[in-house]
Amino acid sequence: PKYDKKTIGLNEEYNLTETLAFNNKNYTLYNLFMGVTHTVVFVENLQEIIKTSLGEHICYHPMFVDRTNVDFVEIISKNEIKMKTYERGVGWTLACGTGSCAAFITGLKLNLLNESIKVNFEIGSVNLEKENNNIILYSGAERICIGQYIKK
Repeated sequence: PKYDKKTIGLNEEYNLTETLAFNNKNYTLYNLFMGVTHTVVFVENLQEIIKTSLGEHICYHPMFVDRTNVDFVEIISKNEIKMKTYERGVGWTLACGTGSCAAFITGLKLNLLNESIKVNFEIGSVNLEKENNNIILYSGAERICIGQYIKK
């Protein structure tokens, strides 16, 4: 993770951690760069959040020079989370590897998560571990289709 405002694309008048009011509730935004710009938001009820326009509201907020990916995280336990990402230029996605790493490292820094967790997405899951200064992301693989390449 990188926490430099310029690398993140955070306008100078804003901080790495910001509070944003939306629909009469305050949300804490944790901004970082994990290969791309990410904003991590811990929420109590992920399913309720994704029914709102909060993801789009944060993504396009003027605090960001070129928008941000917004990772909403519901903590199940110190070993497991649920996550949904509003990706800049895309909208809601089914999963996000860099987002899961951003959520994991933020949860570690806040002492909300252990050094080995499971991240549940809308479809599928990954496992993350902190080993020294590295984050290891792993999961299973399964064939979803088969094809044939015809050389001309």
